[in-house]
Amino acid sequence: MLGGDLEQKVNDDSGWKAVIKEHSFNGRADLFKVPHHGSKSSHNDDVWEKLLKKKSVSFLSVCNRSDIPRPEDKERIKTFSSQTLIAGLQSKRNKNFNKLFKRFNIEIRTLPSVIGIIRLRKNLSCKNNSWEIETFGEVESI
Repeated sequence: MLGGDLEQKVNDDSGWKAVIKEHSFNGRADLFKVPHHGSKSSHNDDVWEKLLKKKSVSFLSVCNRSDIPRPEDKERIKTFSSQTLIAGLQSKRNKNFNKLFKRFNIEIRTLPSVIGIIRLRKNLSCKNNSWEIETFGEVESI
């Protein structure tokens, strides 16, 4: 299941609440592309309980601009997943540079020095029917 840009909204007719409300397909997904780099605003317990198989494989990518996923985001996602993969390297900017950038009103976007790629494949004709996971570059498994 691809989480897209869905977020948790107050209104029942938008975001994850609308998806849960209108969910009509049979079965549950065993793979989840976690939206919004795993931020808390994209989390909804009902997604994990009603749309996904227990302990499905989760994957997401880092967002250095917002410094997500945060350690608490990783821990939350990990509790729901059998395996969690995070593509990209979270960069650590020096606090002194951050102060200097703010002082002169300079915006610097930090990109990972090494890109991460996660490739997931499933052979539907195989009895095992498990995901074949390949990673390239910087990928963290938690």
